[in-house]
Amino acid sequence: MTSSLTSLDLRRVGELSAQGYSHRWIARRLGVNRAAIPLILRQLQQEADPIATKDDDPPGFDLANLRRCSGCGALVYLWPCLACCPPVETVDHTTSA
Repeated sequence: MTSSLTSLDLRRVGELSAQGYSHRWIARRLGVNRAAIPLILRQLQQEADPIATKDDDPPGFDLANLRRCSGCGALVYLWPCLACCPPVETVDHTTSA
C-alpha cells in the first residue's frame, strides 16, 4: 500500500507518539509502513530543535589528531593514553617524615 503523508499527517504522527501510542498502532491508523514512523519522528525532532541534533566538537578539535593507542588499541585524542598508561605517582610534600 502506497501512501503519501501530508504535513498534517506528519504532525499527527508526533502527537500520537507523544500520547503514548505504539509505532505499530500509529502506522496502522495512518496507513503507512511501521518502519517509517521512527524516521518521521526523528525528522520532526530535528525540525523542532536543529541545534540539539548537531554534534558539537570542542574548540580546537582536529579529527586528524585521533589515533590508536599501541598498548590497548583505544581511540585517543590526548597522549599518552589514560586507559592503559600507569598513573604518575605524586609526592605529598605537606607531611614531614
